[in-house]
Amino acid sequence: MRGAKCEVRSAECEVRGAECGVRGAEECVRKVVSGARVVATLVGVVLATAVLPPAGAWWLNGRRVQRTLDRATAILAVVAQVPPGPLGAVICGPGGLDVPTDAWGNCFLINDTWVISAGPNGALETPPDALALVGDDVGVRRP
Repeated sequence: MRGAKCEVRSAECEVRGAECGVRGAEECVRKVVSGARVVATLVGVVLATAVLPPAGAWWLNGRRVQRTLDRATAILAVVAQVPPGPLGAVICGPGGLDVPTDAWGNCFLINDTWVISAGPNGALETPPDALALVGDDVGVRRP
């Protein structure tokens, strides 16, 4: 019925007073959002906000732990020159040896058992005489 007035309503647009068969009215009808498109959009939002940031943080932390372990292993050669003692020695900062910090910017601590970093939280949780690392501390045992 060309020439008759139509009223097309949809969730996205309204065309009032358009003639039936006019291209604008037909395109407007096709812009209705389907359930599948809504679900796909929600899945994309969930991935972008709830999955990707934690996955990225987990990956970054794993890289930092590995970098700290590599640095601690490299420091063992330097540590061989420092005599072990019950109080330990900080090997960076004022009066320390020229070695890099860990991946979080913390100094390494050496004692008679460990070359150790406080890890991501910056708090040393491993006791000096421990046989295994405690908490999130990262380190290698001295030979």
